Amino acid sequence: SGGVAADDFTKTYSGGGVYLMNSAPLMRGITFFANFAEQRGGAVWGLNSSPVFYQCSFQFNRGDRGGALFFEGGSHSLFVCSIEDNYSFGGGAGTYLRGCTLNIHNTTFLRNRVGDKGTGGAIHLRDSTHATVTGCEFRDGYGNWEGGAIAVDSGDLIVADSGFYDNEADERGGAIHCGGSTCVIRSCIFERNETLFAESGEGGAIQVENGTADIRRSIFTD
Repeated sequence: SGGVAADDFTKTYSGGGVYLMNSAPLMRGITFFANFAEQRGGAVWGLNSSPVFYQCSFQFNRGDRGGALFFEGGSHSLFVCSIEDNYSFGGGAGTYLRGCTLNIHNTTFLRNRVGDKGTGGAIHLRDSTHATVTGCEFRDGYGNWEGGAIAVDSGDLIVADSGFYDNEADERGGAIHCGGSTCVIRSCIFERNETLFAESGEGGAIQVENGTADIRRSIFTD
């Protein structure tokens, strides 16, 4: 459906706006605004589902894991979406994924932030999640612990033709943290990303720990 707004809903546990289980909906032109879940997925929670989001907007959503989106199992796609000003207490203010396949294209992540010891301002991947990100923009994200834009803990990440601007993490990976994972980066731009703790910060743009990274044709500038 299109032109629908999920606005200012609250669900006690997970999925403040939409709760998915074993389903594969197409969501087109939907705005998710100021939804809240005490646990997972401030706007959308999904288990073993394969939703496609096209031209959707996620703004000012909050959750403990996954300020806007939380997915466990399944395959998930976001095309031409806007994910802005979402907040997560623990990780993945934009989207948090466990054991999934994720495909994101031509999507903008702006000012997504995580709280104390949280990781992945825009995206947090874990438990063997496989993600492909192309033609996206990550700007002004904040990871309290690591990964101002993206944090990968056990999984595979491919990022191509994307830009990372003014993202911050306190400790590790101002833009990307790659921990125990494989990260492939192609034709990306990294500008003014940083770690904030001068004495202990690691990787102003990218930090790799117990993982591998293959980076080509990319630009890094202050």
